[in-house]
Amino acid sequence: MILRGERIIKKFGGHIVLNDVSFGLKEKEIFGLVGANGAGKTTLINVITGFLKPEKGKIFFNGQDITGYKPHEICKLGINRTFQIPFCFPNLTVKENIAIALLFNNDKKIKTEERIKELAEFCGLSSKLNTLASNLNTSELKRLDLARALATNPKILLLDEFYTGLNVEQANQYIKLLNQIREEGITLMVVEHNTRIISKLCERVMVLDFGRKIAEGNPEEVMRAPSVVEAYLGKVH
Repeated sequence: MILRGERIIKKFGGHIVLNDVSFGLKEKEIFGLVGANGAGKTTLINVITGFLKPEKGKIFFNGQDITGYKPHEICKLGINRTFQIPFCFPNLTVKENIAIALLFNNDKKIKTEERIKELAEFCGLSSKLNTLASNLNTSELKRLDLARALATNPKILLLDEFYTGLNVEQANQYIKLLNQIREEGITLMVVEHNTRIISKLCERVMVLDFGRKIAEGNPEEVMRAPSVVEAYLGKVH
């Protein structure tokens, strides 16, 4: 496993948000993290990437204990993320946003201008390089957030509800894009509540419900599990 979490517990005040959650990502796979709103998905991403420190449990990257590392340290190691609400510098251009992210790339031989153009083209932003981020629409902002994450040369990329706010056509475009990213050798964890997207995209999936892991395995089998159906639809179903 390239990334492992062992018995993660995270609390906010007296409320347990992650309750004894363990997981593992295989190298170069697309792993789905599923759950209804409030299930603890984003909290787990925040723990993995150092935005939050767990009360108990450990995170391992390539066998190295990275629990408690700061976000920039984890990014330098090769783990990066996108955000449910895209995080960019609104008063900078697309080109400048990607250039800043390239500062976290450990490849000293990288040619900045060339790499910016490559990432912009890959993410469908070639015509927007000189556009301020504040002037981009939702789909373009998500593509910029992705380009910035890829600029750091991650080995693992965590995508927090990447499909939120997109129409069906845009979502299908992103499915193709993420498969291309995986083909480049990057391991992906896709955080999503849309089970259709997860079933089309992921080899394995883990389901959280009120902070507990209730299922893990093949997407089709997991989505038919009684505990998962109940979590999404209620006991009446």
